[in-house]
Amino acid sequence: MEDVSSLKQNPRIAGMDKEIINLYQVIINTFNNTEIHREIGIPEIRTSLISGPRGVGKKSLVQHVCKKIPAKLFIISLSSIIIKYDLLENVELGTKTREEGSDNDENDPIRSIFIRAKLSAPSVILLKDLDILAKGQDGEWRLKIMNMLKRECQEIYEKVFIIGLTCDAVKLPDSMRKLDFFQHNLNLDLPTRIQREEILELCLSNLRIINSEEIDDLVKRLGM
Repeated sequence: MEDVSSLKQNPRIAGMDKEIINLYQVIINTFNNTEIHREIGIPEIRTSLISGPRGVGKKSLVQHVCKKIPAKLFIISLSSIIIKYDLLENVELGTKTREEGSDNDENDPIRSIFIRAKLSAPSVILLKDLDILAKGQDGEWRLKIMNMLKRECQEIYEKVFIIGLTCDAVKLPDSMRKLDFFQHNLNLDLPTRIQREEILELCLSNLRIINSEEIDDLVKRLGM
């Protein structure tokens, strides 16, 4: 197994060393120990919910970990699906999803991506915009999307891991907050001052005219 301590050396991300190792270990354990889990009768962790404010780096964290595993990443934007199929005004999924070189994709765009992820395993499916399903958001389109996700999450394929992103897990539907839906939870808080320094240092790493003392001074002046 790869030494997870090397994960934090990736120059594309900073300030999330513990979170990187946490998510990496959960996914890689699932991918590498399927037979062991089956033999001893302990269910695998195949789903995770990442919570945190907008802009804190939830998607970047997932992309980083997928690259290090490596696993192919499939992203499902629930808001894009709703807009594309006019679900806000019309519940019917009348238009077929299409990708280059294919004329016969499933009418159900979520199922189509899950099938592609199965064929590309090991893979990770990232569910963006879960907040659009928040409690209080009425409408038949919301129930339709919920049912699609429930169905697919109950039929997760081997070496396919599902990750959902939300700004506030408390506002998600009760069914999504149960352990049988998202088995693992990871919360990303706003970065601490030290983490913000790491992020700023990363952003300025290509500017040789700036040193650590200047970075520290800049952090203070920016109120970071």
